[in-house]
Amino acid sequence: MNALGNKILARSIMTVAFLAAVFESPLTWAPYGYDPAAHRDDKPGNVYFGSAKDSNADYVSGATIILETKKLEIVTVTDPTGRFRVELPVDVLPSAVTPHCSLKGYKLGEVVTRLPPGGEPSPVEINCVLGK
Repeated sequence: MNALGNKILARSIMTVAFLAAVFESPLTWAPYGYDPAAHRDDKPGNVYFGSAKDSNADYVSGATIILETKKLEIVTVTDPTGRFRVELPVDVLPSAVTPHCSLKGYKLGEVVTRLPPGGEPSPVEINCVLGK
């Protein structure tokens, strides 16, 4: 095999290894793309998850999601599929969280928050609609 063939083979092997690691995660196998009930570690926390979409209902990657409380501000960015997932401290209740969404070149259309049933503090779903 020549040098170019070796480079292509090496990159293919690295790509397969990367994809195997990504798809091994239980979060990627959930129907929504995230399993809101799954914790990354044993520490308790309130899960916030959701997405950012444009006015055509297409997912938007790279949107900034801010979860603001009086004591802290959690900032995250939507992944390449337009989704996000973060955990807030267990003592932060959904009533104390104000979500914000933004992306350069877009205007905020609306933020829809869905609380869990039965007054539970977690998981909370937040979906943003951004328009041009």
